[in-house]
Amino acid sequence: MITRRLRGRLNYVHRERGVTGGEWWNIAVADDGTRTLTANCEMHDDAVQRDVVYSVDSDFLPLDAFVRLAVAGVSQGSGWFRFTDGHVEAEGWTRQHGRFSQRVATAGRAQLFAPHPVQSDAWQTAAFVHPIQPGTQPSRQYFDRCFNPSPLPNGASGPMLSKTDKHIEFVANEDILVPAGRFSCGHYRIHARDYVEPLEIWVFGPDRILALCSWSLLNSRYELVHFEELGGAAVA
Repeated sequence: MITRRLRGRLNYVHRERGVTGGEWWNIAVADDGTRTLTANCEMHDDAVQRDVVYSVDSDFLPLDAFVRLAVAGVSQGSGWFRFTDGHVEAEGWTRQHGRFSQRVATAGRAQLFAPHPVQSDAWQTAAFVHPIQPGTQPSRQYFDRCFNPSPLPNGASGPMLSKTDKHIEFVANEDILVPAGRFSCGHYRIHARDYVEPLEIWVFGPDRILALCSWSLLNSRYELVHFEELGGAAVA
């Protein structure tokens, strides 16, 4: 059963061009801690539209996902992704590669999956293990079982399975003000192997809601402009 639902809106804000798109997202939390994110993303400057359904378990480890991608109004394809203790698999079709089937063996569960909604980036921070006592663990931790449906910064390829590795760094606990309100957040940096510049991310609450993200690679910030908790009733 669904115990609570959350809804939010993120604006994508370029430092020179202003708002260049955004995403509406919904999160449904089940009584066993499973969370499912549904996100509709639009990047007007790149003419990218992405629709994602992504589920994680109570520890935010990936379970499965569906990703559909369109560029300039033309469907580029769709993919289904599944994660187990010993492998990651994907099935789908893309305009570039046609029908595909992928299977990658893993030494344990995949640790991170980044299907490209910015809210899903916030869920990656749950992999960071905080010390029981301050100073007992490094502030930067390494993860080598990381996957995404596109290695491009804007996610405008595939969707097909791609593997990478990352470091996640905890910076500090900070109170920040965004258009949706003031939130007490954890501030993290995600350092992906594929990019020099890290993602700066501020997240709050047990559901790892993204309040703010900044990425110098795209000269953009991503800010929460609407947030509501809907309880366990069905969303109208």
